[in-house]
Amino acid sequence: MAFYSGFGGERAERTWGSRVEILRQHGFIDVLPGSNGPISYILIFNPYVVLRTLHGEGKLSDGPFNALRQRMIEIGAQDLDEPEKPPPEPKKIVDALKAVSLRGKGAKKTNKKMIKT
Repeated sequence: MAFYSGFGGERAERTWGSRVEILRQHGFIDVLPGSNGPISYILIFNPYVVLRTLHGEGKLSDGPFNALRQRMIEIGAQDLDEPEKPPPEPKKIVDALKAVSLRGKGAKKTNKKMIKT
């Protein structure tokens, strides 16, 4: 995955993995292992919501957060207008992956609800 993310050379995978870990530590993404290694699945959270959370926790100062809000107004982004739920816990992501895998295994979709057959 490092190559497809634009990383090349001897240390590509390690450099890419370290950057993925930084994003995970700050709450921008969640990572799950799978058949392709320790970074097989990545769930990307709304960065506006993550930055709002970091600002609320005092990890992002007022200056950069206000600059972000100003830019949001300029481009018409409305992501922070209504409070959003915090990012899901990793267990819920696993449940979501299981639900997605059920769609291809004997489940059919009827009236926007999944019915196991």
